[in-house]
Amino acid sequence: MNLNKNKLLIINGSPLRGSSTQVISEKIAEGAVANGWSSETVNLNDLTITPCQACGARDDDDICIYHDDLYPVYEKFNQCDAVIMASPVYFDTVSAQMKLFIDRCNCYRPMKKSPDGKFFIEEKKWKKRRGIIVLVGGGRQKFGCAMTVLKGLFIWTDVSYFDSICFCH
Repeated sequence: MNLNKNKLLIINGSPLRGSSTQVISEKIAEGAVANGWSSETVNLNDLTITPCQACGARDDDDICIYHDDLYPVYEKFNQCDAVIMASPVYFDTVSAQMKLFIDRCNCYRPMKKSPDGKFFIEEKKWKKRRGIIVLVGGGRQKFGCAMTVLKGLFIWTDVSYFDSICFCH
């Protein structure tokens, strides 16, 4: 068994099991697995996640003050080589589940206080990863806002945008 397989992580923001969002993401994962990757899916709707409280400047190096169901996902996210951010499109943006995840990733660039009392955003260096965006929506949905939100997450968390699939059903 190859312990050094590339790791693909799917962050599924759909509230529905077996949704088009999940099916499309898992088809991408099947291709990755066929090429020697490992794959894991996190279904955000299954997790109990505390909303971000903008805790502000902290002195410790803990990724987040909340050790809820999302906390172990940070480690998976930090260790993966590629991530698929998959969400249905509601009101032209990502699902509430995905937005909650995104907001909690605020901790990837924490507010710090310098010795002279000034606040700044710490530029942490994270493992370089590639990212794919999967968006699924109805015929009247627009995908641009959701793409902007997820590409912003990629910038914030040092994920290099690789590709996207926008599926309209």
